Amino acid sequence: MNRVFKILEGKKIGAFGFCWGVWVIHKASSKGLPIKCGAGCHPSVKLEGFTGGSPAALASEVRCPMLFASAGNDGDDVKEGGEVSKVLVEKFPSSVIKSYPDMSHGWVSRGDISDENVSRDVKDALELCSVFFKENF
Repeated sequence: MNRVFKILEGKKIGAFGFCWGVWVIHKASSKGLPIKCGAGCHPSVKLEGFTGGSPAALASEVRCPMLFASAGNDGDDVKEGGEVSKVLVEKFPSSVIKSYPDMSHGWVSRGDISDENVSRDVKDALELCSVFFKENF
């Protein structure tokens, strides 16, 4: 890990992930990788629970603002007012949490964009991420 830190010394990183990729961003940030901000669509950080940890405790160790674009069937912890979301917003007020209640987990990366509603929300989520990175990077 020290070699990775040496390579990244003085660099700024923006991180973008889907599903468990958001857990990876949280882990990397919590370990001190120089992530300036991170965003995730249909985020899942529950993997932390599978390793004996707490997703909320991990979120408290994150060192950068985060954006969550959550689907309707994603866990409540990554939606507005959810346990993980609250930790991030309290720690980093520029964090953004937005739910898309009509969407299903995975809609941004593998949704059927021939469906008008999916296409609309994919565009909205990606635009939200773009604006977030511009404002936080």
